[in-house]
Amino acid sequence: MPFADMREFIALLEKRGDLLRIKQEVHWDLEIGAWLHKAIRTKKQPALLFEKITGYPEGYTVAGMLVPNSARWALALDFPENISWAKMIVEIYERCRKPIDPVIVPTGPCKDKKHTGNECNLLEFPVPRYIARDGGRYLGTWHCVITKDPDTGDRNVGMYRLMVHDGNSLGIFICPGEHAHFHYEKWKARGEPMPVAITLGQDEVLPLHSLWSWPYGVDEFAMAGAMRKAPVELVKCETVDLEVPATAEIVVEGHMSLTERRPEGPFGEYTGHMGARIKDGPVINVSAITHRKNPIYRAQLNGRPPCEYVSGVGISRAAGIFAASRIYGRPDIIAAYVLPNSPEETIAISINKTYAGQALDAANFVYEHGPAPMVKNVIVCDADIDVSNVGEVIWAVNCRVKASRDIRIIPDCCDSPLDPAIPVEERGLGDRLIIDATWPMEPEDRFPPRPEWDGERYPQLALPDDKTLTRIEDLWQKLELPG
Repeated sequence: MPFADMREFIALLEKRGDLLRIKQEVHWDLEIGAWLHKAIRTKKQPALLFEKITGYPEGYTVAGMLVPNSARWALALDFPENISWAKMIVEIYERCRKPIDPVIVPTGPCKDKKHTGNECNLLEFPVPRYIARDGGRYLGTWHCVITKDPDTGDRNVGMYRLMVHDGNSLGIFICPGEHAHFHYEKWKARGEPMPVAITLGQDEVLPLHSLWSWPYGVDEFAMAGAMRKAPVELVKCETVDLEVPATAEIVVEGHMSLTERRPEGPFGEYTGHMGARIKDGPVINVSAITHRKNPIYRAQLNGRPPCEYVSGVGISRAAGIFAASRIYGRPDIIAAYVLPNSPEETIAISINKTYAGQALDAANFVYEHGPAPMVKNVIVCDADIDVSNVGEVIWAVNCRVKASRDIRIIPDCCDSPLDPAIPVEERGLGDRLIIDATWPMEPEDRFPPRPEWDGERYPQLALPDDKTLTRIEDLWQKLELPG
């Protein structure tokens, strides 16, 4: 069954013993970030609920670390906790084949309290400054930013960093090529500021889809409905022509100015490094804020991995690539995985290889249909490699790659403006790296079958034989040995 809201999921985590209530006073400035940094580096990776925030009244709480790993994502997505990565990605795709349109409801808990105009105050909420180098307090680190194409009415749900300038204005950073960027360009052409809605603290499936690279025009709320196996309930905003999740904790409405610009950043980004300070960033002027009674602020620390963001983006990017492979006719791609500590820059895929040059074709498909321009490196493996096991990927690179033959560098491609490997003045263009870690399919005169390998072209695996392994497995069970 889908979770009605974030509170229901938090209640389950507490029932399972996965939630820590932090009852001592915690400061919104730096301390929340440090708590989250520490928690993800512990064995259990507990969810945290901060119950007393310096300078804020009783009832204003902060939640973080709800989905720091694949096991908790399995819980949030209503999968068995021990589901394998590959199985989860396939099941996500199967669900998403049947979108469930959202439904409009008259009202919801997000309307419990309403503020408009001069009553709006973003700092009513305990918005953290996560690390000392951040340029300010960041409202948006795990959230949904909702915009619409003014020509078609198609909705987009994305995730873009949001810095609080003051009580009623925000700075926003949108990478070129993101769907909200295209929306904004259309609104500019009309000479009208772009309506924007920002939601925090909803069913965790919704921000997961805000990270997903769905094709332009696909409604992320419909795909989230497919994932939840139930429609997302939306309510109309107070001051903009947009709809938002009815059970969100906090909703911020406003317009993205055509002319106003203010410095934004720096910010501790998903790359694990500081994202640059933007000298001339666009501004969202807030027109309304609605929220639940005693709102729970949903915090998430980005920065040097491991961090909670990495687990979510890894699932959304891998599932997106797998889904694209089925939609656009690449059934040879059988699995995809975003390598840990590389939120989206390095992706490993496995393929059923049947022809020479196939690995390069598959890698180019990932660049075309993956989360461009974020993907830097693609490693292509054979079907026998479990790409969710980093050790197996490294083993394939070690044993199947000849550098002069299997490594390709493609220069001057569209690259993330946050890439720390590129000098700030040159960002936007970078190199792509493809590693073909599959066995080569070259002519047999170069790789002939060998009698010492039982007629195979490549060395056999060094493994105990199946008969002996079966006997030891039976003995292990009889002796009741662990594992």
